[in-house]
Amino acid sequence: MKKTVVFGKTILLIIISTLTLYYPQPVFLTGLFLLSSAAFLFFPDRQLIFYRLRPLLIVGILVILFQLFFNRTVPISDRLLLGYVAAIRLLIISLLVLIYTTITSFSDLILLFDFFPRSVQLLLAMTFYLIPSILREAEEIQMVQKARGMRNNPVAVTIPLLHRVFARAETLSYSIISRGYEE
Repeated sequence: MKKTVVFGKTILLIIISTLTLYYPQPVFLTGLFLLSSAAFLFFPDRQLIFYRLRPLLIVGILVILFQLFFNRTVPISDRLLLGYVAAIRLLIISLLVLIYTTITSFSDLILLFDFFPRSVQLLLAMTFYLIPSILREAEEIQMVQKARGMRNNPVAVTIPLLHRVFARAETLSYSIISRGYEE
């Protein structure tokens, strides 16, 4: 039963994402964006959702500006429309994935991929485990860098983050080996 629900949610995500990519009507896309945004009103931790959406809105605005300034082959009204459609598609798909990952646990996702070999399942489980921890590590490094007086330096965040990620992956691999995991 649980696998069927996860499978249904995954199929729904794929169908709506495909509609978003292949149906270029701005009115339809705007409605879909408003509908997916309204879904967040039912989530208990709205502040976390808005925290995750803020960078997406900035990227959407940048997409529109890039279309306006760098796509000189079409009139400005068409550039604005093309930028809007591209930005709203990006926002919709990002919102859908955010909703999907919010309402679906990682163990349910691994359950969905039980047809893969055990090594691939382990790889997926480790990936799903490491992504949120990498994001938390990046936030911690940014806070430390801000405390040291550094502002928005990607190199100052990337190098310590890579070091921590590789150290965590090495510890995880030693743990797997010591438990005698074999395929």
